[in-house]
This record gives sequence, structure tokens and C-alpha cells, in this order.
Amino acid sequence: MLTLVSQSGTDPTPRVSVVIVSYRRFEEIEHCLSDLAAQRTGVSFDVVLILQAYPAGAPERLARTFSSAFPLRVYHSGRGLGVHGARNAALARTSGEIVAFLDDDVRVPPTWLDALVPYYDDPSIGGVGGAVSHPGSNRLTSRLVRPVLGLSSSRYRIDWGGFHAIPWSSHPAQDQDADWLSGCNMSFRRQALEQVRGFDEGYGSYGFDDVDICVRVRNAGWRLISTRRLAVAHFPSALNRESLPTLVRDEETRRVRLVRRAIGHRKAWRARYLARFSCHLIALTLQGIAKGHPTLALSAVSGARRGLEQFGSTRKS
Repeated sequence: MLTLVSQSGTDPTPRVSVVIVSYRRFEEIEHCLSDLAAQRTGVSFDVVLILQAYPAGAPERLARTFSSAFPLRVYHSGRGLGVHGARNAALARTSGEIVAFLDDDVRVPPTWLDALVPYYDDPSIGGVGGAVSHPGSNRLTSRLVRPVLGLSSSRYRIDWGGFHAIPWSSHPAQDQDADWLSGCNMSFRRQALEQVRGFDEGYGSYGFDDVDICVRVRNAGWRLISTRRLAVAHFPSALNRESLPTLVRDEETRRVRLVRRAIGHRKAWRARYLARFSCHLIALTLQGIAKGHPTLALSAVSGARRGLEQFGSTRKS
């Protein structure tokens, strides 16, 4: 159950509602909120925090620290709601015509809000996201090897087999139409989110929340744009991370659900997925050897088998 911890300076009609959901990451979210407090903007915005399993007193401390910086509502749940569930809970508590989602472990430049809002002057735009830099993303091996293995792309795209890729090393200077937006730095028109009924909690507690909702927003007739003008830096927290083999296995199970939604209308979508998955196994084998998990590809096979059993029917999800 969600409890309202604090509400301050509420704006009933903000242009942008910024949502951050966080599971036990107190230090990371402080940095992100400090960046929001430092925004150089005339845009009206508020912030909705959904905190989960935080220690006693921590939600109240965050509220005291940032309640004077911007309109803020802090909610707390004693248990994890899952990313999809927490974002739906936050969405129900926002009022901005634009709803932006940030992860708790990103750093945001002071021009972020001012760069975001003008895109929504175009009535065809349903969502806007920004480039995301990751530790090690500019290494030569990342720039050369990841595209060859299908782990990155020149844009946010979903390929012929339903696999999604990110501009890992760099985002082109020009704005791009996108197939999906990164969940740690994405925003949507409220109308589009309401049209697709929010996030799909059928994926479980984590994963594919961003790609899935983008597929549905695009299918509803909206455009998505990604831009370098909204770039953020992502510093993935070590907290709440599964072991790599478990993560890969569970991710592949969830991926089958996403693939069916993304390309399930095409002929022989399962064959497309399996062909693309065969290529993906090469990348996982190399990744597993590099990270000390030589059987990583077998974890993915286990997840794919389970995913096809759960989600591989011809019935629409």
C-alpha cells in the first residue's frame, strides 16, 4: 500500500510531471533530485516520487531536503511494486500534460526541462526521449564490437526479429524518429499514456517497460522522437541487481512477450524471433566469456524456452 509521506507546493496544472520510482536507492536519488532542483527553466513542473522499501526516516528526509525546490509529492511503499506497477501508481498521481520518467541513477543537465517542452508543440508527437551515456560506452571495443553483434544501433530501433537496440556509444547530432525510448530518460504526452492505459504489469517486476509502452504508443498513431538535446548520464547502481545469468534468463523470457507485441502481426513471427535469437547467442557467448560466465548463452536458451511456452501462442497479449 502506498502512503503519502509529504506534499509540498503542489501545482494543480503543471506543464510537466516528473516521475521517479526508486527501490532502496537513497544516495542515487538524492543526486537526481539535486539536478532537478538546479533546472534553469520557466517551465512549470512538479515531481512525484514512488519510494519502495526505504529505511525508516529516509522518505521524510528526502521530502525535507527538496520540498522547497519544486512542488513535490513523496509516496512510500514498504514492499517493492515492480517498475511497471510503480510507474502506473505514479502516473495515477500526476497531473501534467507531459509526464517524464527518469531513473533514480541518472544525472540530468540544467537545461533538460527547457529542451524537452518545445517538442510537444507538434501535435503528432506522443513521446520524446534523450540520448543516454553509460560508463564505458565510448571505449573503442564498445564502438566497434557492439554494433556488429547487434547490441547497439545508430538509433533507438526494433529490428526484424523484434529485438531492440540503443545508440550505445553516441547519438547522432540530428533528432531522430524512434521505435522506442530509454526508460531512464523518456517522456510522453498524457493523452498518449491514457490511450494505451499505462504500463503493462504482465512483464513482472522489471524489464521492457520502456520498449513495450513505446510500441503501443506508436501503434496508437503517435510519433516518438529521440534527441541529443536531452542527453543524460546513466550510472547504473549496483543495488537490486540480479546475477548476470539470472538476469539474462529472465530477460529472454520477457523478451518473447515484447517480440509478440512488436512483430506478432507479421507472418511467422516466432521463426523471426528464433532466427534473431540464434544471432544473439553469439553475442551472449562472447559476453559470458568476458564476464566469467561461459554458460551465459544457456541461460538465455532456458529463458527463451520458458518465454515461448508462456507467450508464444498465436493468441494476442
